[in-house]
Amino acid sequence: MRRWFRWLLVVGGVAMGAVGLLFASLEAFYRYQLAQLPELPRMGDAPVSLPLVTRVMTAHLGGTALQVQPVLPWSLPVTRRRNAQLPDGGFTLAYAAAGEWLRRFDLPAQPTHWRRQALAVWLTRHASAEQLLAQWSSTVKLPRAAPGLGNASLSYFGRPLETLEVSEVAVLIGSALGPISFDALCRHDLAMKARNRVLHSLQRTGGLGDEEATRLMGQPVGLAPASPDEPCR
Repeated sequence: MRRWFRWLLVVGGVAMGAVGLLFASLEAFYRYQLAQLPELPRMGDAPVSLPLVTRVMTAHLGGTALQVQPVLPWSLPVTRRRNAQLPDGGFTLAYAAAGEWLRRFDLPAQPTHWRRQALAVWLTRHASAEQLLAQWSSTVKLPRAAPGLGNASLSYFGRPLETLEVSEVAVLIGSALGPISFDALCRHDLAMKARNRVLHSLQRTGGLGDEEATRLMGQPVGLAPASPDEPCR
């Protein structure tokens, strides 16, 4: 009996040591990825976000209230842009904000995925949902537009962001957070699909009635024509 008890203690100790070593290795890997960045974001007070942008973004991320919960570094290898541990797409927003932050640096292409993952984890621990949304909205880059949703609104619709309708905001957010990159001014078909995904999210979360959602999904995207200086290819 004593021999079995000692054996169990040894096995348990080895297992706990292995788990501790794994967690320590993941923490070191996380810190190493962050150390490769020229600098980390400085998250100040978040400016007031446009209610419609917040509403559409929240629905697109899967919820009715935008939340960000801190992610632990040891979950880095299994963290995904959408994670059930993070209600209402909090990590998706952090991942998007991390990607826009990394755009400003000339980093090697190969390890960028892990750096973005690490930075997204860091952002969930140091920024609120409002701060992340404000940072992403001001820096996101869509084709044929200067950075920021405001500039994209002027390039795509010829109007300031605060004057857009819900379906137009859905075009911008659906295109910016879509699974593929495309030139919405030339690919109206893809822009419509991206918009309708967002409108469907609004419908599913109660932000749009069924009749209104159906009507908006059937409308053309209403984008301005591509610039003659940059014709469609």
